[in-house]
Amino acid sequence: MKLIRLVLSLAAMAIAAVAADAPAATTLNVLVVGGGSSHAFAKWWGEVDLALLNAMPGVKASYTEDTDSIVPMLATTDVLYLANNKPFTQEATRNAIMDFARAGRGGVILGHAGMWYSWNDWAEFNSVIAGGGARGHDRVAPFEVKVTAPTHPIMKDVPATFQVSDELYWYIPEPAGTPIKVLATVSSPSKKAEFPSIFVVDLPKARIAGIALGHDAGSHDTPAYRQLLKNTILWAAGR
Repeated sequence: MKLIRLVLSLAAMAIAAVAADAPAATTLNVLVVGGGSSHAFAKWWGEVDLALLNAMPGVKASYTEDTDSIVPMLATTDVLYLANNKPFTQEATRNAIMDFARAGRGGVILGHAGMWYSWNDWAEFNSVIAGGGARGHDRVAPFEVKVTAPTHPIMKDVPATFQVSDELYWYIPEPAGTPIKVLATVSSPSKKAEFPSIFVVDLPKARIAGIALGHDAGSHDTPAYRQLLKNTILWAAGR
């Protein structure tokens, strides 16, 4: 009996030692940037998406529309989620975003309005970070999203096709821009053409993903979009 107690005691001590040496779980910090025109940014990105992200284990997400306040936050940001069409008015902010992406210090997600050609004085954002962009879209209406790269981690547990009601963005890659890999496409009835809807940007060292969906509840409240966003956060963070 004494031998059994000794063995159990030694086993418990060994388990405790392993647990003490194990690295502590690190918090994944997500900074969501919204603001601008034509969208209810505070509702869909600042409330709905933010609640979804903060419900993920180990994720701490925050939201701001003060676009030029984000530079000091980038030091502790793992994923920068840009959904805004509100300008970054300061060159220091624009440079900090470029450095953040290029250095691979964290991932970048371009959500809906965040991939628009919004800034005439910052062409590098679209050509380098977004690999292109959108200058137009169909009116809000139901359409189908078709997954073209089902084995990519961003598309895990996302249906091969799914329906949303959204602005169908005419995202066009720039021929001389950073190459993209298309993960899902949409077909525009007005343009009679197919456009990338979900994609990753192959900038060296960076982890950049684009989600063209997201105008309002027609995407944000759908299970496929919610799964897609969670997957994208983890992929962009390298998890």
